[in-house]
Amino acid sequence: MFKKAYAKVVGATSAATMALSSAAIAYAQPVTLPTKGGSYGFPSIDSAIKSVMNLAFFFGLVLVLLYIVWGGIQWISAGGDKQGTEAARGKITGAVVGIIIIAVAFAIYQLLFTFIGATGNTFSLRET
Repeated sequence: MFKKAYAKVVGATSAATMALSSAAIAYAQPVTLPTKGGSYGFPSIDSAIKSVMNLAFFFGLVLVLLYIVWGGIQWISAGGDKQGTEAARGKITGAVVGIIIIAVAFAIYQLLFTFIGATGNTFSLRET
């Protein structure tokens, strides 16, 4: 009894889906995507480099944050064990050093792009 009712529901749903989807296919319009120029949607090479570098710095900071949390959880779960506490302290110290390295690298990156004068489609050294 249940199988017959289930078969009727599935059959009706399938028929409705086919009827509605065929109308959508018949009236579909072609879609053109806008392009910004340049390669891969970037207007210039410097904006592509900046986007990739900013993404790399973002993921680096996320990984450092996760490493700090991991060290904190390890410290809490050590429960006074000297070896566990030292391992957690090493993770947290490494994460702080990682933050410093990422900050220095980001500062050098910003200074380099400012010095080179990467604006628009070209790189040009600024004259002072």
